[in-house]
Amino acid sequence: RNIHTFMYKLIAIHQATLNTAGSNYKILDDKYYIHNPDFRPSKSPDEEYYLYPTLKMGYPQYVQVYVRAMTHFMLEPYIWKIDTRLKLLSFVQILIWYILLPFALIGLIYVLRYFLAPYGVLFIYFIVMSFIIAVSQGNVGTLFRLRDIVTPIVLFWGSVGIGRVLGWKMKGERCI
Repeated sequence: RNIHTFMYKLIAIHQATLNTAGSNYKILDDKYYIHNPDFRPSKSPDEEYYLYPTLKMGYPQYVQVYVRAMTHFMLEPYIWKIDTRLKLLSFVQILIWYILLPFALIGLIYVLRYFLAPYGVLFIYFIVMSFIIAVSQGNVGTLFRLRDIVTPIVLFWGSVGIGRVLGWKMKGERCI
């Protein structure tokens, strides 16, 4: 019940952000954005504001929401969907980000394998912050700015990944 309540609160923030101006995206099926015509403020429970309350979702649906949310979190604004000047201004940064992500994945795997003790806290920080931001956001611009909270970690992992691809041996590396 606690997990459902926590997810409900995060997803409720996401649902509310779709009512704001700007470029928005959905991480839920369309039915979860339909307002309940029978909702009465101060009389109906808050979770009944939408016709299909997210509080009644199951764990497999939460996993799907998380995967969709993380995809948006890591890749928005999509370079193939540039339709405004503001998105055009982010083109170079996002292109570099796309190039860096595979190296960051290589670096993450390497760091988790060989340097878990000193750098595991970065992984935990990344997971917690990215989860909260990804699941609660729905606006591309806000997400783009909030992603900078974890960008230094991705840059760190990316630099380790680039070093590994170039064949560099990392200082303090244990040979297993």
